[in-house]
Amino acid sequence: MNVAIDSTWIYQFNNALAALATPAGMIAIAIGVILLFLSLAFRNARMFVMSLMLWTASLGYYSAGRILVAPFEQIRTYGRGITTALLMILLIPALAAQKGWRRRALSGAALAFFIFEAVFTFREVLAGEASGGGFGRFALGSILYTLTFIVLAYGLPRWIQSPDDFQRAINAVGITAAIFCGVTFLQTMVNRAVIVDGNGRLFGTTGNPQHCAVELALMLTPLCYLVAGKGQKVIMRVLFGCVAAVAGIFLLWTGSRTGVLMALVGLVVMFRYRMGRLMLLASFAALFVMMFLSIYSTEDVVSEHLTSGEDTRSAIWEGQFQGFLAHPILGSDEGAFGYSENSYLATGARYGLVGVVPLLVFMWFGFRAIRRLSRAKRNLGDMRLAADMVLGNLLSLAVGAWFEAYLLGVLTMMVYMIYIDFALMNSLIDIAEVKSVQPHAFEPAMTEEQQAYAGYAPVAEAF
Repeated sequence: MNVAIDSTWIYQFNNALAALATPAGMIAIAIGVILLFLSLAFRNARMFVMSLMLWTASLGYYSAGRILVAPFEQIRTYGRGITTALLMILLIPALAAQKGWRRRALSGAALAFFIFEAVFTFREVLAGEASGGGFGRFALGSILYTLTFIVLAYGLPRWIQSPDDFQRAINAVGITAAIFCGVTFLQTMVNRAVIVDGNGRLFGTTGNPQHCAVELALMLTPLCYLVAGKGQKVIMRVLFGCVAAVAGIFLLWTGSRTGVLMALVGLVVMFRYRMGRLMLLASFAALFVMMFLSIYSTEDVVSEHLTSGEDTRSAIWEGQFQGFLAHPILGSDEGAFGYSENSYLATGARYGLVGVVPLLVFMWFGFRAIRRLSRAKRNLGDMRLAADMVLGNLLSLAVGAWFEAYLLGVLTMMVYMIYIDFALMNSLIDIAEVKSVQPHAFEPAMTEEQQAYAGYAPVAEAF
């Protein structure tokens, strides 16, 4: 899951830099400049760039020789460099963004997560070159983490100055899901063997089925919000409903119990007070599911691994825990488990208390932010579903981190979604505080006719 800046990572990054000198690279630079100016001028443009960044961050390799249909294989080849370039395009709009009326334009939990990333990245320097550390990798990791923090923890909250801006941010995640599922669907039509492993499990354009499932689960909750939330155009509901149905089918096809569990946690938290709306949404999605099942057979989609009771993790967890006990202060890069299966235990085993303490601080800030939003959402009116969507996604991330080590990621969708969710959370808290004082804040201004009808017109004008 791109959790280490290793030699393969460096190789792909250097390839992207070398490609800039080619004619295609020159065209890419021109496109980047255009996207930069559009992002500075238009809110929708910067959100679209963020969608592209999330998608390119999801790209990975399962094994050599599995070539995607053009041009997606070429994009995947330079995926690390493209993701970094998109981050840099968003950097200037992020730095230029004004705080406006926002009180909490920077989340304490996002800052704590950034500090956690900085600590374990510095710990890699102490590990030495032999284990994938060293100053070069530390410098590159620091630059990438800092870019991510500035864009998503500093810039994104400042871009969200109203409920409409909040909706744009959620739409960006929905567009990412549409691209992700669209490319995967296209590849299944051309040659599905390229994106399905030997056990029939789908990994799509990512590095493995687990990676694919986690990303689908994190996109499924926002997709359902875009379908069930108020204020969405009918055509957009249909579009995102179709994408949600495809995402659900692909999630089952991955055979990932972790991904299914994450999706269930997110959806149950979001709809726990709205079971009627959930059933209506399920009926709506079922229409698309039946349509796509006419293309894919049920035997293909439902993997045996999904219902398997085989224990594939307890031995790894035990090894990680014993590794932490053996090296409790600084951890150790030795052992067969490395960055695998569990974010919390992997942090303890590899970084010891040096990594565990900032991780616990991040979790504490995250817990406080969740409690604050839970209390504030009663003032959100029609946006209460949005609050439950964010809560569901964050709890889904916390549960999934027990089974996958994505908290130690670099340029990954999971890391980006952590920052995005906390940015959305603080935006909702600020909106709730304003609406608690001014209940009609952020509502469209009424015309004179509407004011007169509502009884707000001056007495002289009423007569």
